[in-house]
Amino acid sequence: TCGSSFRQSDAILLGPLGVYGQPAGANDVNSGASFTLTVPLFPLLPGSAAIDAGAGSVVTPRHPNSICPLTDQRGLWRQQGSACDIGAFESQGFTLAKTGGDEQSTLWGGVFANPLAASVSSSHDEPVDGGIVTFAGPSSGAGAVPITQTAT
Repeated sequence: TCGSSFRQSDAILLGPLGVYGQPAGANDVNSGASFTLTVPLFPLLPGSAAIDAGAGSVVTPRHPNSICPLTDQRGLWRQQGSACDIGAFESQGFTLAKTGGDEQSTLWGGVFANPLAASVSSSHDEPVDGGIVTFAGPSSGAGAVPITQTAT
């Protein structure tokens, strides 16, 4: 594992057990046939408390006692964000794009005509269904009531 810094009450948000991304390795069998070793994992979903919650440094030849290994269990490089993810799976990141509801105004206390809409995607074959996205307004000036939505 890669350390821990989340509370038991935080949402870990794991996707279904499966094989995501590249296989962990390949070998030749004595008969000349080859096989690919795949490792089923629970992937981290958007909003998971385990993302970037591990150690902030990876193991290198110069620092062999660092907490976080160079790769996750699939063989993908660790520390894609500000710190390593906790567990065997290092999230490769997600893309959030607005798809509607922007460029609106209303009177104070009024309701906007169109809801804020966004899409969450992964270009790394990582699942997003069941992930959490939280929208919050700026800390000063015009604002918004924070809302949390589940990605589908």
